[in-house]
Amino acid sequence: MAVEPGRPPGAAAGRPDARRLGLFNLVEGLVDHQLLGIHHVKLDADGDPVVALDVAFLAFGALLLVVGSALARSLDVYPVRGRASG
Repeated sequence: MAVEPGRPPGAAAGRPDARRLGLFNLVEGLVDHQLLGIHHVKLDADGDPVVALDVAFLAFGALLLVVGSALARSLDVYPVRGRASG
């Protein structure tokens, strides 16, 4: 997989990063868990959703999004350079 010049190998197009995973968790958690109620992170013995775990799932997604964005900004400011050949 080709890497754009000035980008670290792990940042190649198409590879998941923390921002994408966090955004997916937030959207999936809000739509599936909260709006549609299709499924929840965990159900208690009575079959009711454990809301604290749904909220923790959303918080983790937000954390991934924030940390991933901060890392992406730091990589843009300080791009990783490849080793000089020879």
